[in-house]
Formats: sequence, structure tokens, C-alpha cells
Amino acid sequence: MSGGAMRRIAHAWLAVAGPGPLALLRPMIACATLLFLLLWTPSAAALAPVTLLTVDGAIGPASADYLARGIARAAQDGHQLVIIELDTPGGLDTSMRTVVKAILGSPVPVAVYVAPPGARAASAGTFILMASHIAAMAPGTNLGAATPVQLGGPGGADADPDAPPDSAPDPGRAGRKQRERTNDPRERLNIDI
Repeated sequence: MSGGAMRRIAHAWLAVAGPGPLALLRPMIACATLLFLLLWTPSAAALAPVTLLTVDGAIGPASADYLARGIARAAQDGHQLVIIELDTPGGLDTSMRTVVKAILGSPVPVAVYVAPPGARAASAGTFILMASHIAAMAPGTNLGAATPVQLGGPGGADADPDAPPDSAPDPGRAGRKQRERTNDPRERLNIDI
């Protein structure tokens, strides 16, 4: 119900009370009408719901598809926010990139919330958190190290285990740049890029 419609109803009630013996009741009628309208009018939250997506485990093709489809569906349904509750030890590079692309391309703000206490957003989860519009963590949670895993590992079976990891492009850089996060959180994390 629009503000103009509420005013017309309130004025109609006041007109009924008009001058005369009911004039003393006018303030009480106005308060009762206002209270009725406030309780009867649907709230803004009911008009634009929030989508909650939960990931508790590794980031793989199934969880990436679940998150990408959930974000797209929230935009399609006109939701005001997507919340991803995240607890992950990390996951696959390709799956993480699918989720990061979905977040960066979303017209609906995406909040990533690392929870419950004791949860983590390690490896791929760190990059997903950095790509989000809103990054939040419950007390007692942590994030990093951040080295997304590629199937088969870099270099194959005969790779030198002491060699530094490949310098793959940083998938979190686009998220930090788009979200105007100018400091480099990699300096505070144990991130290998």
C-alpha cells in the first residue's frame, strides 16, 4: 500500500470524526488507524526476499553449479541479497573460478559469511570470500592458505615438491579491484600465487 493510499484512509477516518462530539476522539482514531496501517502493510523484507545458500565441504563441480544457479535464480526472482554460508577446506581451481565469475557478474549483491564458529574458508574459499560484495566471518573462523587445487596437480607425478607453485593469475584480484579493496590481503594471508 502506497503512502498516498494510507493518507487517504487516514483523512477519511478523520473526516468521520469531524467537528462535534467525536472531535475529542480524533487523536485516538488517528493513532489507531496509523497502528493498523503499520501492522497491515507488508514489510519491505517481504517484498524482496534474501537467498541463503550453504556450502559445507569442498568446492567442486557440484557445489560450484549449486552456487552459480542459486545466484542466477536470486537475480531472476528479484531477491535483494544472496548470502553464502561457507565452511570449506578449499577445492578445485575451475570450480572456484565458476563461483567467482558468478559472484562478480551478479546484479544482486552477494555476501559470503564464513560460519559457524570453527569454520574456515581455505584455499578456493578464500578467493570466493574476496570476490563477494560483502565478506563476513563469525567469531572463531579463519581463512587461507589460498592455493586452489588443479586435478592431477601442477606438473604431474614427477614435479619437484620443493618448487614454488605456478604463477597462475590471481582469481581474487578481479574481485578486489571491482570491490575497490585497495590493500592486498595476500600480504596478511598465507597465499601462494
